[in-house]
Amino acid sequence: MVTLPIDPSLSKNRSKTVHYVGKKAIIRLSQEYKTAKTYYTQLMRNAFQNYPLRERVKLMVHIHMYKQDNRMDCINFVDGLCDALQDAIKINDRYYSLSIDWSIDKTYPRFEMEISQEWIKRSNALRSLAAKK
Repeated sequence: MVTLPIDPSLSKNRSKTVHYVGKKAIIRLSQEYKTAKTYYTQLMRNAFQNYPLRERVKLMVHIHMYKQDNRMDCINFVDGLCDALQDAIKINDRYYSLSIDWSIDKTYPRFEMEISQEWIKRSNALRSLAAKK
């Protein structure tokens, strides 16, 4: 599990900027979003670097947001968190199975993220059965 600070820059509401060239609108990722994503990627890379993960296997991702109040919307951060996780562990986010929850914590707002894969749970269960024999 990794505990991450809440940075509003990672929200989809702040992720894009629009530039106009004549009448044509060009939409780009904002610099504050890119900076926040890089920061979260590094935190996740450090936290999950020793996890034995397999590519192309479903990855369960549980995100719990502890909000300071009800003004923030957890769902707005999911894309940014999943993109940062994808960059950190090099598993495409199309293999993610998400569960999201939230609570109010006025003193310590944060994200807590856990990841796991089914094959790890099965192999640990088999090891514990073998150890009992």
